[in-house]
Amino acid sequence: MTVEDIIMRYDGRKFTAYEEIFFRNFCRYLRNSASPSKLEHMSEILEGVFYDKMNMLKEGIAVTDRSSPVLITVVKDELTRMREFFRHYRRIGVRKFVILDNASQDGTREFCMSQDDADVFSIERPFTSARHVSWINKLLMRYGFDRWYISVDADELLDFPGSENFCVDDLVRAAEHIGLFRVAAVTVDFYPDADLFAFPNDCIRWEDTCWFDTDGYEMRKSGRCWRMVGGPRKRVLGTYSVLSKYPLFYLRPQDIFLSVHYLWPFKENFASKWFLVLKHYEFLNKEDKRKMTAIIEHGNYASNSREYKEMLETMSRNSALSFWNTSSVKYNSSENLMELPFMSSIFQEVKS
Repeated sequence: MTVEDIIMRYDGRKFTAYEEIFFRNFCRYLRNSASPSKLEHMSEILEGVFYDKMNMLKEGIAVTDRSSPVLITVVKDELTRMREFFRHYRRIGVRKFVILDNASQDGTREFCMSQDDADVFSIERPFTSARHVSWINKLLMRYGFDRWYISVDADELLDFPGSENFCVDDLVRAAEHIGLFRVAAVTVDFYPDADLFAFPNDCIRWEDTCWFDTDGYEMRKSGRCWRMVGGPRKRVLGTYSVLSKYPLFYLRPQDIFLSVHYLWPFKENFASKWFLVLKHYEFLNKEDKRKMTAIIEHGNYASNSREYKEMLETMSRNSALSFWNTSSVKYNSSENLMELPFMSSIFQEVKS
């Protein structure tokens, strides 16, 4: 498979205006920046953008202020997390949710449709990491360029120093003030003082899941972005999970959401300090373990779900693993995030 092979598949296709812009930029990326080893993955992204059928089930309250970020998430069987998800993001000022439900069976879809501030879509095709990127791009094209977005998973709660007193609109104003189009975050695992998967069934005791690591992180520079690895997954499970993301971004016509970890053109990914944290809630209950096993069976994540296989192999050798240790730090307020050695406050940056 070559770049031109991929591009020629769409020769003669009729595009909408947004699709034309996206395809032209994607071709530019393929010809100038794409790694040969990623061509199959990129081909699947294009296929999902142009051929996967997405249905709108419900339209929520409109938000016309384009400086107020639209939150986009793809979910499947996340009812336990979605109540806290909506509560948290409303608290920090999100006014518009866009939920894409991928064939949930646990009531997630129905719950999201009952939320006045949510647009709800459905897609039935099986999930893959490439399709995930496709679907987010389809939604971005629907809501348009020249506006701010938040893109997160259901198990990620965005936080930042000062979040008790500032909202996401304040974040946007601060980012614009210092000239950022993308705001960098580190995914930080939050966990209880208990073994992995200790909570029963699909239960999460949020008040107990309040501990995190402040050391053991490593920052590395790649050609695409700054990459952060480490934390308790490396300390306990021995994996080098990529923790860096750009969940808050301003989408211009020349930009492509290329991965959950970065956008293209790549140069903008190096402009931001680590101003945000994605508090990550995984490995908590028996349902999380079942989902992890399904991810391995389906091989629908990167490299045939290799990272999940490595983690489960480590867990199988010790059934009493815990992320908690005597160095774990308890989260009492957003100011505790400043104990992370890489963390900066965007509001202090504005003042300086």
